[in-house]
Amino acid sequence: MTQEFENLLELLQSPDEANVNLGLILLENYKDEFESYFKMNLEKDIELFELLKRDKYWQFKTPFDKIEDLNLVSKKLENIPHSIALMPNLLRLRLANNKLKTLSKELKTLQNLTNLYLNSNSFNVFPVEVLELKLLRTLNVSENKFEVVPTEIEKLQYLQFLRLNSCMIKSLPKSFENLSILQELSLADNEIENLPLEISNLANLEFLSLNNNKIKKLPKEIGKFKALKRLLLDNNYLTTLPSEISQLQNLEILELRNNKLTNLPKEIGELGNLKTLDLTDNFLKTLPDEVAKLENMANLSLFQNDFSEEEREKITQMFPNCYVSF
Repeated sequence: MTQEFENLLELLQSPDEANVNLGLILLENYKDEFESYFKMNLEKDIELFELLKRDKYWQFKTPFDKIEDLNLVSKKLENIPHSIALMPNLLRLRLANNKLKTLSKELKTLQNLTNLYLNSNSFNVFPVEVLELKLLRTLNVSENKFEVVPTEIEKLQYLQFLRLNSCMIKSLPKSFENLSILQELSLADNEIENLPLEISNLANLEFLSLNNNKIKKLPKEIGKFKALKRLLLDNNYLTTLPSEISQLQNLEILELRNNKLTNLPKEIGELGNLKTLDLTDNFLKTLPDEVAKLENMANLSLFQNDFSEEEREKITQMFPNCYVSF
């Protein structure tokens, strides 16, 4: 790298807009060296280069083919630059809070991508291009407008973390059960009325959020989530819980805020690892005596229920080492 070219790069990464503009003018004199260094075509790929300059996380002097992390959050993008294909070693791509309705076919070339964030865009249909990214471990497509998750989601066999919050989803495809190493699944703020049985075979699932849906009943298959540690079911329409919930022996956090629960099954006392139980805003008058067996309980929230003073005193005595709030 010549000293003159080094000086040019300093101009281009200057916080002074006048220096940047001067650098862009001088680029014409160093076009070949610039293209050779960054592995790009200046004329064709200037759009992506301009975006990169606005990415505060980009190490400016990194050639395109060496970039592993690209942050294009909140850039008002309506399309992804085609020259993104110049980044074959990209691992993490953040495109949240833009105006994307479709994805360019060039996205499929990013076969090393492991983390993709497409939340808060304008997808009316699930962006199927992501299904070709076979090494994805984290995918966030929350806050979009699609209703259907495609059957081909099963192609993402390495997926561990999936967020589908705030879409318009009512159900999941049967193939969902083939995401065998999925650890975290978030389906909050959707239109789900029944716990999708398709997810009950996800043996490695540790976190499941179904907050703000329309679920009235949990199936007995809930007991299949042997690895589950956090189960979030706030703001649904549950009136009771199945006895099979006792099979969630690794469960540490159970949130049931703002449902219509009138009682709890005695089997809830078998959740030996439970540390947090939130039952705020239900219709409970009593708790089963078996809850006293929950020796690891640290936080029990019972606000806005129908407990008598006598019952409150009884519950408080059950948990001498637990923070109980009414």
